[in-house]
Amino acid sequence: MRIVPAPDVPPASVAPGAQLAPGAPPSPGGPSGDDAALNAAMARLTDGDRGALRLVHDGVRGPMLRAAERLLGVGADAEDATQNALQKLFLQSADFDRRRRVVPWAVALAIFEARTLRRKVQRRKIDALDTGRFQVLASGAGLADEALERAELLRLAADLVGEL
Repeated sequence: MRIVPAPDVPPASVAPGAQLAPGAPPSPGGPSGDDAALNAAMARLTDGDRGALRLVHDGVRGPMLRAAERLLGVGADAEDATQNALQKLFLQSADFDRRRRVVPWAVALAIFEARTLRRKVQRRKIDALDTGRFQVLASGAGLADEALERAELLRLAADLVGEL
């Protein structure tokens, strides 16, 4: 997995006096000052101003990571999903609809990437289990183990019923 580092572009002010607080959560209502600054930075990025990259990255990475962590837990998978979503966000920035708010769009990208990654991981686990089970059954070695396991479970069930 390729990691997309924060761009080495010095933060530029979006509007006179408007500063974007790093990691500030978006407001649930209308755009706050930070949301307005982030939306303005995204508009600049949409217009091709690469100086807005850092502002957009710093403004959306925190909410995107938190959304991915809710689905995947804290760790490398959430980081990978966030990196993938950030990459998509920057690649699709020219197509951004300026009538939308940036953070919900970015979080939706992160959720999509997290769900995609979770499905891939689950498929790998299922494929590994199916492959391993097939190899054991093909060799005949697993049949005796399954019979012993079944007998143990039946004995355990009988003991539990006997205690009632």
